[in-house]
Amino acid sequence: MNDFYLYEPQEDQNIPMYVYGAAAMELIRRGLFPKWGLFVYKDLKQSADGEPPDLLAFISEGAILLAPRVKNDSVKGMLICEDKTFNKQIKMESPCGQSLIVTVPSFDGRYVAIEDIELEIVKNQ
Repeated sequence: MNDFYLYEPQEDQNIPMYVYGAAAMELIRRGLFPKWGLFVYKDLKQSADGEPPDLLAFISEGAILLAPRVKNDSVKGMLICEDKTFNKQIKMESPCGQSLIVTVPSFDGRYVAIEDIELEIVKNQ
């Protein structure tokens, strides 16, 4: 794919922010990153710079939220998910034992990766 972007400046290639890449690389190192999510591996690896965040991710079957930032009634991060989670409430757990239930919106396509998306927290556990 990079062959088609040979002369495009890197800042125009939609590379994820470094914190998402650092979180993803740490999850991969620990064997916790889902195989179906590797479609964004190259961009995440390219952007991985610096230390990973303390809260790496919330993970469920079919969805992962990288470098989440929890607020009162929402959580923000990079969402990578499969279509089976679209328009559903799903339970997600962090490697450190925190869990929450979020609402995943509907998207087009089979897989999506969206930076800085804010998801509604249905229940914080």
